[in-house]
Amino acid sequence: MSAEVLNQIIDILLKTYIICVMFSMGLTLTTEQIASQIKRTGLMLKALLANIIIVPLAAAILLQLSSQPNPVVVAIVLVACAPGYAPMLTAWSKGDLAFTAVLMFVLAVVSVVTLPLTASLLLASLGGNISLDPMSVIGTLVTLQLIPLLLGMLVNGWRAELAARLVPIFSTIARIAVVLSLGTILILGFDQITSSIWSALLLMLGLALVALFSGYLLGGPGGDTKRTLALNTVVRNLGLALLVASSQFPGLGAEMVVIAFAFVMYAVAAVATYSWYKEFLKPI
Repeated sequence: MSAEVLNQIIDILLKTYIICVMFSMGLTLTTEQIASQIKRTGLMLKALLANIIIVPLAAAILLQLSSQPNPVVVAIVLVACAPGYAPMLTAWSKGDLAFTAVLMFVLAVVSVVTLPLTASLLLASLGGNISLDPMSVIGTLVTLQLIPLLLGMLVNGWRAELAARLVPIFSTIARIAVVLSLGTILILGFDQITSSIWSALLLMLGLALVALFSGYLLGGPGGDTKRTLALNTVVRNLGLALLVASSQFPGLGAEMVVIAFAFVMYAVAAVATYSWYKEFLKPI
């Protein structure tokens, strides 16, 4: 099978993953849930500050302080500009699940515009010959992220019972799609695992720790919201970063760096979750 065919398969799988994740998310949300959490204006603004400004800014600073090849620069910028979500880790760490659900919605909507614009500005500020077409990415995200999310909410508002039955189906499809896409990327780009990726691991770790602690510090006085924002800031949107990397920078090899970053960020998130989880197991 040719590399061109494999790239087309990766593109289809990543798009399927994003559509299914967004549709599933919409199926679990109601306008009442969103309205109740949006009222927590201060906490929501801090969450946006951590995810949309602090993490991308930290990525730019770390990249300015180190000399990295283009694949690493593109991958770090895209991951930093793609806010994610960690509902399962939030549940294990006894975080605020109601706030997590609405935060996922808000970040998904906002990132349709902030991801391409912020990534474009950062790549331009870092110099080099790499650039991103923000309008093209916005169009892609509206189609793959915003529309499925809103459709899911419409289905939930129309027939909640049907929505509840559809959630596990589309969640399963999303998991299968992302596993297959990651496997295909690893097969296609295994020879692109170079020393530059290994040398960038310390930078990735530094950015993951900045994300974790900025989320924790901005998470308000409550321990549950601190843990919630910490985990939902360190975990970025892997599928979105991979899709933009493969569609906007084909052949660059940024996808392999994104996957390496994913291992680092999930390792940091897992250690934090485990430490908080152990706290709740201690006898009183």
